[in-house]
Amino acid sequence: MRVLSGIGAAVFAYLALIPFTLIASAFDNACTGPGCETPLPVEVLFVGLYVASLLVLGATAALFADHAIRGRPESLALAPAALRACGAVVGVTLFLLFCTISPIGGLAATLIAIGTWRLLARFNPDAPDPKMVAAHAKIRRASGPPPSDPTLN
Repeated sequence: MRVLSGIGAAVFAYLALIPFTLIASAFDNACTGPGCETPLPVEVLFVGLYVASLLVLGATAALFADHAIRGRPESLALAPAALRACGAVVGVTLFLLFCTISPIGGLAATLIAIGTWRLLARFNPDAPDPKMVAAHAKIRRASGPPPSDPTLN
């Protein structure tokens, strides 16, 4: 498992180079001409997203490297949260980049994503029944606060 963490650290360190180069290209743009003008708010948004991607990918690489070198189970326990953060930041960055290139395509992708999410939520057998969740919340509110623990004194 530690070998895989070492490979994961190398992969995420390599992936962290991509937003680094995008940040550098935002400040040193080699493109000239009328088609290369990017509005300042869009440029600031993407530099912020690239910085967030760089930080998350770098932190994930450091987490995997820590597990590969030290082998601590605490660092491996943080891996799912780090991978979710990577997926969220990279997904939002790519989606917003797609929306700025093609707003109609971004709208279509949004509608497809919402439809897919609702379809998956509707047919998920593990999802709790909303009526039961509301009933349990009502019972908890009616019963009041939990009793104090006499062993805490």
